[in-house]
Amino acid sequence: AKFWTAVGDRPTGFGLPTPVPWFAPPYGTQQAALMFDLSFEPLYEEPLILVAAPAHPLALAHRVRRPARARRRAVAAPPAGVRLTLRQVAAYPMILPDAGTIVRSSLDPLLLAGGVLRPPRLIETLSAPFARQLVASSDAVWFCMPGVVMQDLADGQLVALDLDLGATRRSVGLSLRADAQPGAAAAEMADLLRAQARRVRAGQARE
Repeated sequence: AKFWTAVGDRPTGFGLPTPVPWFAPPYGTQQAALMFDLSFEPLYEEPLILVAAPAHPLALAHRVRRPARARRRAVAAPPAGVRLTLRQVAAYPMILPDAGTIVRSSLDPLLLAGGVLRPPRLIETLSAPFARQLVASSDAVWFCMPGVVMQDLADGQLVALDLDLGATRRSVGLSLRADAQPGAAAAEMADLLRAQARRVRAGQARE
């Protein structure tokens, strides 16, 4: 199944009230074609994570990763020595970025290496609101960037499953127009984002 989000004149799947602008990561092939006049400044790197609802069978039966700033109630107690595999994950609906996106291109080889040629119940979407609602209300699992669900993890609305996705590490950064200097407000916002990125990198160095 494929659930489209609003990009230009593309339809919005399931009547979602919050469309995702074309410049929001992860970039798809269609969106990337529109980025020829943008510059990209890498700020930090992070791998994808796999999230599920706190009551999901995988969250109850397997170790759950605890983000540094997540509350203790977002963590399920793990059985000793139990590790999650992609084959186990594939038994549930899997929410992935659209095929052709940069993030998806880093995830597909990992799925293949884990014996998942094509997830039997695959949901493709770039809409974080849709994916968040589906995961919270079903047994679906969602491969996403940590920053997208940081608050959900901290609030205990979602949990991060202990699956090694280090091979999916990608840059998170700042896109600016290449042919113009940013205005004062945009420049100030960019400086705030750079400062936040420095804190993220410092936190990663301590882990």
